[in-house]
Amino acid sequence: MTLEALAGWQVTGKLNSRQLIANKVESCGFPYSCKIKGHFGCVNTINFSKGNGKLLCSGGDDKRILLWNVFGPLEAAKHVGELIGHKSNILCATFSGDNHTIVSCGNDAKVFCYDVSRTSVKKTMPVLSLRHHVASVARVSVFPYNYNIILSASEDSTVALWDTRVNTTPQAVLQNGVLHPFNSVDWHPFDGTFLTANSSSGIELWDMRKIHSKSPLKSYFYCGNPSSATFNAQGTHFVVSVQCRYPALYSVKETQPFCSFFNEQYRNSCTMKSVDFVGSQDEYVASGGDDSRIYLWKIPFSLDDPCLLSSPPEELVSTLTEGKIRFLSSMPVVYQTKNILLGHNSIVNNIRFHPTHPIMATAGVEKHIKLWSPYKLVRTQQQDAPFVTPPPVSTLEALLHLEGADDEEDTTDESPATLAMFNFLRDHTTHSSEEDDDDDSDSDDDSATDFDMVHFIEELEPVLSESSEDEDDENNDEEEAGDDQESEATHHS
Repeated sequence: MTLEALAGWQVTGKLNSRQLIANKVESCGFPYSCKIKGHFGCVNTINFSKGNGKLLCSGGDDKRILLWNVFGPLEAAKHVGELIGHKSNILCATFSGDNHTIVSCGNDAKVFCYDVSRTSVKKTMPVLSLRHHVASVARVSVFPYNYNIILSASEDSTVALWDTRVNTTPQAVLQNGVLHPFNSVDWHPFDGTFLTANSSSGIELWDMRKIHSKSPLKSYFYCGNPSSATFNAQGTHFVVSVQCRYPALYSVKETQPFCSFFNEQYRNSCTMKSVDFVGSQDEYVASGGDDSRIYLWKIPFSLDDPCLLSSPPEELVSTLTEGKIRFLSSMPVVYQTKNILLGHNSIVNNIRFHPTHPIMATAGVEKHIKLWSPYKLVRTQQQDAPFVTPPPVSTLEALLHLEGADDEEDTTDESPATLAMFNFLRDHTTHSSEEDDDDDSDSDDDSATDFDMVHFIEELEPVLSESSEDEDDENNDEEEAGDDQESEATHHS
């Protein structure tokens, strides 16, 4: 069954269609999946188009944004558009509400707007470049009802508010006084407020009309480094991903988290992950893990729900916080995992649920995207294969040798070096440096076993810089031509 065939459900009425989706996901989860391939590097962002969700956009380390028609034959899926212009890794790409524009950002500190009202297989340059940030831009969000209003969150400790009808400089800039990066920004679906995630100030709710006051409407309790904060479709709740902790659910009205979501195998330490709502009524929370798995938890209706524990069990706290992961203290915990999906071979960073059909998209360190469904799609495979990981690399020297030998470019085949590097980081990263770790964890024996990240980066840098020098030579030749095209392009209102 294709997505186009699933669209036939809509004739039964919106309510019945949604209920059918909910019942199927509840009964069997997402047992079927298929891969779509086109990227040459890690896939850092995925988003469905608004409305019927016909298109999927994806961006990654290959500095390209690809457009996919997910209503077409998935067994031979090919991208229907390619957006170029970024000079470094793309970290976020998202559709405007009318699906005429894609807004993107990345490590090159640029925010680009692309006209995708007429998709083409030809390479497309941006029609507008928004320049303010001086460091990597982690996330962009487009206002739900005025598609010219854009927010961008950057590692330069600022969030910029843009109105593309006026000019290409920000209308307002929100700055963190202690110079900590903003990891995420997300518009509320209705009322003109937005969430920010910052390692210093945490999760905050802001009013677009009062952004100049520099005072948030509300600050939410948090611990650690939040990497994403995402509203549900109703705007009543949001879910937060925090490094080295479990995902947490908040009510917009309450500063304390409603609950966290637990699984003993879940880990989130190596990369910045986004957590998303799943289901026809956003009744699930889903997150990828460092272990290549995808975890789904059902959201409890109340604190009396039998799947909740009033606080983390003492035996779990004592065993799981030992150099692995932390609970937020005294928080109710959802301890029953609805589904665990296997199929990726490395870290999963991104999850998005389709706006109208029971389809979930996932991506991460690997070059491909996976689509998941409770129904069998064309030539999809049922999830019955055992969990498989690439062969481990046990020493830094072996990893450096593998990284230096893997020099293939412009291929959709997976890179053994990339997978091995992230698996090495996952297996050797500890959390003894977390600010809230036990004070007695600084013994000589413990510190001797900690993974030295600084040494690792220093050793790996010569190998990486050698390949980046070749890219720089090519980029220098392309940049002038690209900037000329960009300056001549005019942005549609």
